[in-house]
Amino acid sequence: MDYKLETLKPMIPVLIMLSLVIFAAESYGSETDFSFGQITARGSGCPEGTVDIIKTDDQKTASILFSEMMVEVPQFDGDNENDEMDDDNRRPTSRHNKDIAVKVCNIVLKADIPAGHKLTSADISIDYRGAAVMDQGTQALFHSKFLNFVGPQNREHRVKGTVVRKVWRNGNVDEDFTFSESKNIDLNSNCGMRGQRNTKIVLKNILKAGIKRGYENSDVSAFLSLDSSDIVGKMKIKLNTEVCRGGNGTGNGGGVNHPPKQCRRGHTWDPHLRRCKPSRERSPRRPRVPRRPRHPIWG
Repeated sequence: MDYKLETLKPMIPVLIMLSLVIFAAESYGSETDFSFGQITARGSGCPEGTVDIIKTDDQKTASILFSEMMVEVPQFDGDNENDEMDDDNRRPTSRHNKDIAVKVCNIVLKADIPAGHKLTSADISIDYRGAAVMDQGTQALFHSKFLNFVGPQNREHRVKGTVVRKVWRNGNVDEDFTFSESKNIDLNSNCGMRGQRNTKIVLKNILKAGIKRGYENSDVSAFLSLDSSDIVGKMKIKLNTEVCRGGNGTGNGGGVNHPPKQCRRGHTWDPHLRRCKPSRERSPRRPRVPRRPRHPIWG
């Protein structure tokens, strides 16, 4: 999609109040003490003081309420992510460009994977409701997606998984709408080990709005909101884990322990990469023995 936003004369507010309910992982094969740790919301789309995070006593469920997620143009404070490159913002501009505003809210989830387990996938279901009132010549976009996750042993993985994406291309809209989706995002992390069990998942929410070229000097406007005083959009997340094939990470078994594979000289087996790789330290070479000079007669 060629999403061009050149100038934006009127005010285009986008307001979101969302409730995010997060469920701890469901583990297959054994009982686990999996629980969520720190959960934060970062970005101009969810400024400090506008997000409430409530956890249950067992730390297995968390609710996040966004009381304000607004994008407004023209804007004069530069509090936005206009200059950040993204698939939904392929032509970054100055944060002080009053004619466009891009708001981002990154939700960062941290948790500990039980030793001997790995994160396999995430189940996400959303239910957003709202209204759009837009004049012809305006555009708007809302996109909620997985950005990346850092699994056990601090290994980062790029994850492309759209939860919901909606584009209003031409305006001339006066409607109520709902987003109801259920997605399974494949993660397949490394195995959690003693002291290396931390995992972090980042979800990105993007709001973008503008006036199309040719309508810069016309008196057009648009309004887009996800929420009303009595309707709240909800997102539910469940992380799925399973026992690693090589054991439970505690030394008590719980899996099939495969013997390390034999590698050629100078190489060792890497169980994480599942291949032979050159050893860091190579054996010193034997000193070269000089050849005896040939006999002048026998050659």
